[in-house]
Amino acid sequence: MKISILSGKGGVGKTTIASSLVELDNGITLGTEIGVVKDLPGKLINHLRENGREFNSDEQLIISDESTGSESAIISSIIGSDVVLVVAEPTKSGFEHLMRVVALCEQFGVFTMVCINKFDINEEMSNKIEEFVKNEGLVLVGKIQHNDVIEAIDDLKPIKDYENSKAFSSIKDMWQNIRNYIC
Repeated sequence: MKISILSGKGGVGKTTIASSLVELDNGITLGTEIGVVKDLPGKLINHLRENGREFNSDEQLIISDESTGSESAIISSIIGSDVVLVVAEPTKSGFEHLMRVVALCEQFGVFTMVCINKFDINEEMSNKIEEFVKNEGLVLVGKIQHNDVIEAIDDLKPIKDYENSKAFSSIKDMWQNIRNYIC
């Protein structure tokens, strides 16, 4: 099964969430296991695209951090996916991008889940996103806090190294929610 992690725009935390889910699923530390230490996310994404099958040859689950931006890039990410996890941020543009990605997922009949990243930066917009998810019959699998993720990103360490953080707890709960829907 392939889970594609998507967002309609950059900077919403899609790569951080995708790499955290990989960490939780496989128990590997990406930086040490596949030799990526600095220059995240660029080297990480390129290395996983080039070598992902080598590390996943016996696995039943592929978590893919997909590109953002143009409609054609999003469509090519959706095609071949069994499930799409859309990472949204609670801003006006984040909500508009979420609606655009969801519409494309619906066009291709792909099961769609939503995560609201940095939900605490605008709780009113987070509530609007939650209402949209409910009205569209989608699945809200997680809401991630903004504040304590920054340290992990600044240190170029996986979020699981901060297991006492609210963000790690939220991502871990989200992973369990995802597994409940796909297994």
